[in-house]
Amino acid sequence: MNNHKAKTQLETSQKLTAPYLFTYGTFRHPYVQKHILGRVIEGQEAVLEGYTINCAGQYYDIIEKADANVPGVILPLTEEELDRADIWEDVPLYKRCRKKVRIANGFVTAIVYVKTNRTEPFIELTDYASLSQLSEEKLKEAIDACVASHPELQNMHKQK
Repeated sequence: MNNHKAKTQLETSQKLTAPYLFTYGTFRHPYVQKHILGRVIEGQEAVLEGYTINCAGQYYDIIEKADANVPGVILPLTEEELDRADIWEDVPLYKRCRKKVRIANGFVTAIVYVKTNRTEPFIELTDYASLSQLSEEKLKEAIDACVASHPELQNMHKQK
């Protein structure tokens, strides 16, 4: 094995020690990242293979489908940031699951939020360009309301 290849594998394994969040929706938005996670994070393009997006309910979620893929990004997060992400993702309505996602140079395991109890019928999202139901203004209103109702998110902003 040449030295460059060994160095690249080492760098990759070191990067994998941080938990990754795979997001296909609102956590791609800098305003959401800043106000929920506490910082804006440059994500790395990723694909969740074998899943599609279910848009039947009020909120989107993913569901297994063999011949489908969900495009998104992975964000390296701290455990504290993941705890804050739980607030926005309305845990226990959604739960954290570990899934293998494809990135440019292979696969990583990332956390994906999956709906815990589906009561509505399945409707597959076919137009990923329309992924965000909310206008930017409505998204900001939703984020601001979330922050206002959770002291742990408010305290984060006071510390910075």
